Amino acid sequence: MENKTHYFEAHGKDYKLEVTKDMFGCEDVTVIENGLYMGMIDCADERDYKRIESMIRADKHFVYTDEVYC
Repeated sequence: MENKTHYFEAHGKDYKLEVTKDMFGCEDVTVIENGLYMGMIDCADERDYKRIESMIRADKHFVYTDEVYC
């Protein structure tokens, strides 16, 4: 896949989603909120950007749930 970074705004905050790898080499999506690392979503990649964005838009507290690992 090509697009390793996705930016959007929701709830008055700037978000950056970025494909990274965990310590086991598995791809995940890192969630950055207003420049701060919030955590990562395991076993995800750029194909999941729109799904993750829609979950953040639907629930402003999504980045604090157990779906986003610290």
